[in-house]
Amino acid sequence: MRINSWPDFIFSKQIQHFKLSAKIDEQKIEQKISITAKQDENQSLQNNENQNDTILYSNLSCLDTNKSSLSQKALDGDQLKTQFSDTSAQTGPWLTEGNSSKQELLEALRLKLDSINGISFKSFANLVFADGNIDSRLMLVGEAPGEEEDKEGKPFVGKSGKLLTRFLELIVDDNGPYDRTRYYITNILSWRPPGNRTPTLEEIEIMKPYVIEHINIIDPLLIVPVGAIALKALSLQGITSSQGKLHKVMLGGIERNIFPVYHPSYTLRMPSKKRDLWISLLKMREIYMSLEESCLHK
Repeated sequence: MRINSWPDFIFSKQIQHFKLSAKIDEQKIEQKISITAKQDENQSLQNNENQNDTILYSNLSCLDTNKSSLSQKALDGDQLKTQFSDTSAQTGPWLTEGNSSKQELLEALRLKLDSINGISFKSFANLVFADGNIDSRLMLVGEAPGEEEDKEGKPFVGKSGKLLTRFLELIVDDNGPYDRTRYYITNILSWRPPGNRTPTLEEIEIMKPYVIEHINIIDPLLIVPVGAIALKALSLQGITSSQGKLHKVMLGGIERNIFPVYHPSYTLRMPSKKRDLWISLLKMREIYMSLEESCLHK
């Protein structure tokens, strides 16, 4: 697997040369994604939307068969996790040990969002605040909740969210898979727009100060905008040219590391882009690990 355009100050080698103690056969996973994505793309020309949904979940099941062997390799024989279950039901921004001050700040922000003006439809939708580990310094920021997120009150739990979760759980290091105990996740817009429409520029501008406050509370080493709308809200343009690359952006007077990736819903519409999303998430892990290591040595 060959990766180009790494930031020079972080990596100059191909992914297969990274010397991680968790020796994962990522190449086979990537090949599986590439093959199944191509199959999806061909099949989508012949079948209707319902049939494509069946193919998607079948492909994800194929990827799931690799989880057990990946986890066994991750800790050189130590038992990691025999089940890669969805942890969103057990984790959340209010269930992290310690750091009560951060919890209080997040609760205060949540109350501010409850009283926000200018989002006309928020009284008809549930507030979807965040999920994951508030002490993680890896923060994913999406666009807006969908139907399933509105029902459950958690971000990225619908079809596209499950795809992102599956991909992240396939990425393993010494601390285990990247489940929701390993990152914090939220959206630019905290309520589902009517008909799942794209948030307007006005709505994004209304929400931006609250998003920056949210970021400052979590204080992430790496922010991952998921999709074009999140990227635009964080002062960058052009998801195609920006995704999979590290950027430095001033947010609220603080320079932040930004690493955009495609939104999983886009890869459901364009199955050939699943491989790009997968490769970007692998890069994300390596960059985040490098930033953590640099932070420890300061």
